[in-house]
Amino acid sequence: MLRIFTVALFLALPAMSAGAQDLQKGLAAAKRGDHVAAYREWKPLAIQGHPRAQLYIGLSHQYGKGVTKDLGIAVQWFQSAADGGDVDAQYRLGVLLTKGEGVRKDYTRAAAMFRRAALQGHVKAQAFLGALYGDGRGVIEDLETGYMWLDIASHKGSKEHQATRDKMGRFLSRSQRQRARYRARICWATKYEKCD
Repeated sequence: MLRIFTVALFLALPAMSAGAQDLQKGLAAAKRGDHVAAYREWKPLAIQGHPRAQLYIGLSHQYGKGVTKDLGIAVQWFQSAADGGDVDAQYRLGVLLTKGEGVRKDYTRAAAMFRRAALQGHVKAQAFLGALYGDGRGVIEDLETGYMWLDIASHKGSKEHQATRDKMGRFLSRSQRQRARYRARICWATKYEKCD
């Protein structure tokens, strides 16, 4: 029985490699400015359910690279990629949901997308999630939790994240800031498994 699975695995390997090669061919084409060729390489992979290719197709439609600019179609591809676990698609979909671009503005869905990406270590998503907690948009306002996410983002992110964290910190007591930093350390130590 094991032999059957081993043979099946080896038969599947060339197909996986071909998909990765097509993805790379698309990236190479995009890098040299041939966005039409890039789109042609990515589209079959995206249709087959490849999350990264779906992200790239979404980006093509978001910016009108190789295809007509269409934020509605971009959102659909980002959603597919996000559902497939692509962290960058989760972040990008969250941004579009907060702005109401290509989709109805929905802070609750945006917070959910940012949270999924934040729990995978996406720094910008962590900062956005912290800001949403601070404003009470899409989540119940919780400055301590917002500060925690901004603290996490500020250690890997920019001075802007630090400034936003510090600004939010002015509304917290010293013990709340300490508790938020402690929660941030637990979150890092558990590789984002215990962030509540």
